Amino acid sequence: MATCHSKSQRIYDFYEIREEITRVLQNRHTYEQDNRLNGTPKYFEENFDPQ
Repeated sequence: MATCHSKSQRIYDFYEIREEITRVLQNRHTYEQDNRLNGTPKYFEENFDPQ
């Protein structure tokens, strides 16, 4: 069994995953910023029932 290869592959996969998570978090941050500016009144109109 090629443990050396699988270990380096695992490290490579880890960095790939970490980059993906970083990218997603950055995108989510800007997405939440946009939502806070644009989506909040719409959200309250749709989900807030004063009765």
